[in-house]
Amino acid sequence: MTLRYPMDLAGQQGVTDYIQIDTLEYRTNRRWGGNGGGDAGTRVGPPIILYMPNSTPPMNNPNTWQGKSFSGPLGELVGEGATQVVNTAYKAGGILQSGGGFKSMAAAAAQEGKGVIKNMMTQLKENAGPAVGQGITKAVAGMAGMSENQLLAMSKGEIFNPNMELLYEGPQLRSFSLNFTFLPKSLEEAAVVNQIIKHFKVNASPSVQDGGNMFKVPNVFQVTYKSNGQDHPFMNRFKRSALSDVNITYNAGLPFHSTFDNGMPVKTDMTLGFMEVDIITSEDHDGAPVGF
Repeated sequence: MTLRYPMDLAGQQGVTDYIQIDTLEYRTNRRWGGNGGGDAGTRVGPPIILYMPNSTPPMNNPNTWQGKSFSGPLGELVGEGATQVVNTAYKAGGILQSGGGFKSMAAAAAQEGKGVIKNMMTQLKENAGPAVGQGITKAVAGMAGMSENQLLAMSKGEIFNPNMELLYEGPQLRSFSLNFTFLPKSLEEAAVVNQIIKHFKVNASPSVQDGGNMFKVPNVFQVTYKSNGQDHPFMNRFKRSALSDVNITYNAGLPFHSTFDNGMPVKTDMTLGFMEVDIITSEDHDGAPVGF
């Protein structure tokens, strides 16, 4: 059975767009130690079909970038040396992964390491004077309660080149919210509204396991924009999402409290706060007309 609001949504003339929300058992994104993860999870309960809101949530792909300074000749030495060491480590690891064995890996690492050390020594010779000068400047500035650049600006009218790089830290999980207003036209439709609200509350909550010693992780949801029964070709997709908030307000904006004969409020507002369980990659956008 499908829970639908309005109940005549599919039969309304000219109404082709709607939101479908399916409930799924929680699964991790990948299989960890045989925990059963790595798939979408079993569907739980009925699909929820709701009208398309006038304003859908803004969606972006959040990423973390951070500026990093390799200030002056000392910073150049540190940045160059660290990069070369990491490259050597990954080359050695690649040899081991390709079946070369520890002996081949060690030999390649030693050979590569010689080149790295030689290059670092060359740079150290070329920049030893400026690097030592920067180190002394930094120490003196610290004693004077100043930054090294402040001391240089005061004494020489110049500062160290910050050698600034914008470095990628990684993607973040997206969050979004959906807002719905229920104005049931009958007691039957009011009962459906209550079922929809309770469904979200129940499945967003943990369930008691092992006599109360453990909790089962709440279910998650697949939100989909639909058009004529198919995934909407001109609206973004969502990944599976945890429901972090279910906020219900009764008779908001009305001048007085109003109910049906059975006590059901005539107006109910529902806000659902979601967070996707996985990050968005460039490849994810390939399978959707307008991406995620």
